[in-house]
Amino acid sequence: MWTRAALDQYLTAPQQMVPGTRMMIAIPDAQQRADAIAYLATTGQ
Repeated sequence: MWTRAALDQYLTAPQQMVPGTRMMIAIPDAQQRADAIAYLATTGQ
């Protein structure tokens, strides 16, 4: 289950949370991560 906290952790350092992930780009800025997570919450997924 992807919680907001888990998504924040993942977007901060994807490779550390999920070794071998293909997502190579982290979002180091806390506000940008919060914005991305808020957007994902609006998609209903």
